[in-house]
Amino acid sequence: MSVKYVLITGATAGTGLAIARRFLKEGYGVYITSRREEDAKKAAAALADSFKLPVRGFKLDPADGEAGVSAIFEEIDDLHALVLNSANLGMTPSLANPLTLDIKEWSEVINTNVVWNFTLARSAARLMQDHGGAIVFIGSNTCRRAIAGRSAYVASKGAIASMTKALAMDFAPYGIRVNCLMPGMIATIRWDARSAAEQEVCNKQIPLGKVATYDDIAEGAFFLAHSATQSTGTEMIIDGGVDARL
Repeated sequence: MSVKYVLITGATAGTGLAIARRFLKEGYGVYITSRREEDAKKAAAALADSFKLPVRGFKLDPADGEAGVSAIFEEIDDLHALVLNSANLGMTPSLANPLTLDIKEWSEVINTNVVWNFTLARSAARLMQDHGGAIVFIGSNTCRRAIAGRSAYVASKGAIASMTKALAMDFAPYGIRVNCLMPGMIATIRWDARSAAEQEVCNKQIPLGKVATYDDIAEGAFFLAHSATQSTGTEMIIDGGVDARL
């Protein structure tokens, strides 16, 4: 039986790495990317050693634009799934005030999260058009409950939600499904840096009483890419019930 391949962006640590491991557990071959070539190669070697399956790591930086995306896809012969995990978080202090922020910096967030991810999705669809496949955008529930001081990020995630629906219609004739996973808070390094008291306050605001783990998000991404064969243009929210309470 031939191996199916998935490409996961930003997959050398955290959520992206958990997603890569989830696909490998099911026998997928995996391509992972990082802005640093050394990190991509190192993570790929470790995963290949652990799972005894083909894993390749590539440098992929939004700053390289369409040329960088094209270079990656010249190295890929076949693809069955794409998970667009990499993002510009738009968290610099200079972006907090919309009255004074630099438009160029604001636009860089939009360019990475929307334009660059569209470029990747289009390139992946070109490889999938003969046999079908799945594309999963990693969005955010912030497009449904805005965060103060994060206008660029929130706007980009809203655009991703809309783009998911548009591409789902455009790619459906090719058997390519397009869905959007919307996480809430995740237990990242930033979460671990918070005090126990701060974590308790946040957890009390979540109906299920806890933030999501990397594995929670990975399970959702795998479901949308592999299992949800009759779902396209949909949104899956993984936030412990926060969205349902709003």
